[in-house]
Amino acid sequence: MEISEEEFKEIKEKLISYINNNFPEDKKSSSLDKLDSMNKEELVSFLEKNNILFEEEQCVFCLIGLKKIPSCILEEDEENLAVLDINPLSEGNSLIIPKSHGKVKESTLLLAQKIKGEIKNNLMPLEVKVEKQAMFNHELINLIPIYKDKELKKEKKSIEELEIIKEKILKKDNQEDLNKKEETLNNVEEQEAEEKNLWLPKRIP
Repeated sequence: MEISEEEFKEIKEKLISYINNNFPEDKKSSSLDKLDSMNKEELVSFLEKNNILFEEEQCVFCLIGLKKIPSCILEEDEENLAVLDINPLSEGNSLIIPKSHGKVKESTLLLAQKIKGEIKNNLMPLEVKVEKQAMFNHELINLIPIYKDKELKKEKKSIEELEIIKEKILKKDNQEDLNKKEETLNNVEEQEAEEKNLWLPKRIP
């Protein structure tokens, strides 16, 4: 089976992350060295030999959906997970991944539209491209923000860097939550003040 150069890089990154987070310490170094030395043909042979990515429960995107591979989660529902791409083409490049193996669902498209709106409102790109993609029979939605005078170029980001971008994207929601908390606090304070006034003794002239 052939894979593209982009798929080759993506699979390597996901496997590295999986090894770092799941392998015992005494096996990490040798496994990472072996993976790093593989070319495209060797990686495909390794995947086929170990039956990786060809069974639903071992698909990289299924593992992300099951949270067995770390990712920067923007939002999720029962059927989908919205995450920031670890190798984004631009700031805010996001993937909407169905948790179950196969095709995107209506709920996937709805979540994609929601995240697209948050990206547009808070990162202010010229546009957000919506692309349906599939790797090893697992479909997903790729949201790619387009900015003025900025070319699309993949650049690996750490989870810490992605968390900062996540805060930018979700700042509107955070502000709404803060406003709700402040409103609730004000209502409680007003209620306590009213109750206090009810129990104050009347002044006797």
